[in-house]
Amino acid sequence: MVSFKKLLSNEKKVVGIDIGSTSLKLVEISGSSEDYTLKKLAQIPMERDIIKNGLLEDPAAFTKTIKALFKTSRCKTKSVVTALPGHSVIVKKATFAAAEEEELYDQIIDEAAEYLPFDDLDNVVFDLHIIGENELSSAQVDIVIAAATKDIIKSYRDAFNKAGCKVVILDIDSFALETAYEENYEFEDSDVVILIHMGASITNINILKGGCSVLTRNILQGGDII
Repeated sequence: MVSFKKLLSNEKKVVGIDIGSTSLKLVEISGSSEDYTLKKLAQIPMERDIIKNGLLEDPAAFTKTIKALFKTSRCKTKSVVTALPGHSVIVKKATFAAAEEEELYDQIIDEAAEYLPFDDLDNVVFDLHIIGENELSSAQVDIVIAAATKDIIKSYRDAFNKAGCKVVILDIDSFALETAYEENYEFEDSDVVILIHMGASITNINILKGGCSVLTRNILQGGDII
C-alpha cells in the first residue's frame, strides 16, 4: 500500500488519476502532511466499453481520454499515480510462518498454485503486505497478497506512455481508498471500519481493523444497476 506522506515528501511532483469505467478523474496536491493544497481537480466522461471488466478494450480511445483530461485540467505534471480497477486484480489474505518479507515472497512462489489462481504464473506480477502477527499464533503472520497479469499492467502503462505520461506508482483501487482513510481520520487499534466505494460497474469493500486491511472484496455490480 502506498504511503501518502512519502508521495508528498518526494521532490518529484506527481498527479493522481482515478480510472473508472465511465470517467477519468485527476487531482494534484502539493504541500506537506500538515498543510495540503489542492492545485488541480478535473473529471471528464469516458465512453463505455473502453474499459470492460477491468480490461482495457480500446487503448487508443483511453489514451485520447487521458490527453483530454490533462488538457481540461491544464495540468503540466506527467508523473502519474493510479490504481488498477478491482476487476483485474486478485487480492487474497493468507497466513504463513513468521519470516522476513523476502522469505515470504519465496514461499508464495513455491506454493503459487494455492494462492494465485492463474494458469500461467510467468505472466503474473504480485506483491504482499504484512498485516502483522496472527491473533491465534505468535509464530505466524497474516499477509495480504495482490496479483495481476503482466499484460493487463502493460496495457495501462503503455496507454499512459502514449499520452505523454509515466506511471510511477500503480496501486489497487481498494487499497488507495484505505490510504485516503488513514490520512484523513484518527482511529484506535481496536476500531473496525468498512470502506465502501461504489463505481458504475463495481463496488469495492475493504474492512479495516486498527487502520489495517483484514478483508477486501470486489462485487461486480455498481451504480449501473440502480
